[in-house]
Amino acid sequence: MNVKRIGLTLIVVLATVAGLWLSTRQGVTVADEPTTSDARTLPQLRMANIERITTDTEGVWVSTLLATHAEFYDKADRLVLENPDLQAAGNPPSAMTANRAEVNNGRYWTMTGNVVVISDPEAELPLVIRTSVLHYDNLTELATTDAPVTITQGSRMNTEAIGMTINLNTLEFDLHEQVRSIYRPD
Repeated sequence: MNVKRIGLTLIVVLATVAGLWLSTRQGVTVADEPTTSDARTLPQLRMANIERITTDTEGVWVSTLLATHAEFYDKADRLVLENPDLQAAGNPPSAMTANRAEVNNGRYWTMTGNVVVISDPEAELPLVIRTSVLHYDNLTELATTDAPVTITQGSRMNTEAIGMTINLNTLEFDLHEQVRSIYRPD
């Protein structure tokens, strides 16, 4: 699972989104800067129904991002995605979905609501991680949660725990507490 590539791909996706916005300006609204001392910060870029944004490096497909809504806050260097679905190439390929994702400084991800990470989605028995909140640092490749987590691999393996730290590059897990696991060999 190459999640590091997912984090780096997000930066390329952001550049692609900005380029598409500048070249087409279809379905995009530029927010006005606040004119008062109101503490609210408005996004500088809003996009609805991002159906497919594909990034490539030297003609090679890297990832595809789908989202129903995106907002970029330039001053805070923050991107907010509603219903993000990120498919990434790699060995093996991976997929990440959630109800919402917030990316700060192009590095720190917070995914919330029905978070699902799948390693090798096309495999006969893909590894699937489910939780309600996942914090991910794309430089260290570490993801953490204090929420309940379920890890499955078909009907062969089912692990549940409260809290987890995982290296998404090596798939090494540290399950924090109340760990329960069932493994059924072939």
